[in-house]
Amino acid sequence: MNKKEIINKILDSLSVKLKTYGFKLQKSKGRFTKQVKNFTLVYDINFYNERNGYIAEPFVYIDVEEVAKIYQNITVKNTISYNNLHTIGGTVGILMAEENADGIFRKNPFLNFYFNDEDSLNGCIDFLVYCFENAALPYFEEYDTLNKIDNALNNNPDYLSKHLVINPLRCIIGLIIAKLLNKQNYNDLMSIYDKQIQIASIEYIQEFNNLKALFNNKL
Repeated sequence: MNKKEIINKILDSLSVKLKTYGFKLQKSKGRFTKQVKNFTLVYDINFYNERNGYIAEPFVYIDVEEVAKIYQNITVKNTISYNNLHTIGGTVGILMAEENADGIFRKNPFLNFYFNDEDSLNGCIDFLVYCFENAALPYFEEYDTLNKIDNALNNNPDYLSKHLVINPLRCIIGLIIAKLLNKQNYNDLMSIYDKQIQIASIEYIQEFNNLKALFNNKL
């Protein structure tokens, strides 16, 4: 089998299992999704070429419709997140690591799976099911409200967050959520993130400025 056929076989096998949890396969994107009110839960799998085989790496995301709508009003097309925005989440290897209060990410290198032939496909499928049941589902449950997502992104604004490793995007998404929740520390977050965003690319700086202007117009 070629790479495409191998990936399709893995995704089809996963689909049978994940369907019991209400997740639907989007084969063209290599991911599984479930809609829960205005949240979209995403279990995404990236496949990489490695030596004479492949690596499967699982990712977990939560997409919030309200956040996406605001972001679309301020976005700049050249940013990495323009067509692939996620409110919170990332690779399972980082999300399941220790909380990075010191700003250092401690990715677990064992939370991906190398396979090189049809015989190792079952092991890969078992691994991806394990990550879904033991990492993705608990993550979806832990961050099932906007307040909990706010805590994950904004409780330690001076440090990087493993829940959104692209820090300029964390600044923008974190500020959007704080505004939606009318958080009392909104102005403090604005000041902190405004300083952090200044070392980002010009596109993210423009998005942040667009966001400030948008919110100021609504005051």
